[in-house]
Amino acid sequence: CKDCDRWAIQTKRQEGPVSRRAVSDAVAGMAFYQCNRAAVVTNSYFTTGAELLAEANNCLLIDGDELASWIQLTSKLT
Repeated sequence: CKDCDRWAIQTKRQEGPVSRRAVSDAVAGMAFYQCNRAAVVTNSYFTTGAELLAEANNCLLIDGDELASWIQLTSKLT
């Protein structure tokens, strides 16, 4: 699309914290799928390693708390 972002998004549904591997997969997917942004979304939380790698690669992290707030906001709008 013209003048817009194309996202590589990795989603993880799990009980334990999400490791940096998920961030690595999302960042690698940027080049493969010709994206200019990356994100990892989870119902859980992220390890420190995942947070550091995401920061170094400008990868957006959305944890379970933020995801829940988005869902709550969406339900109030409908």
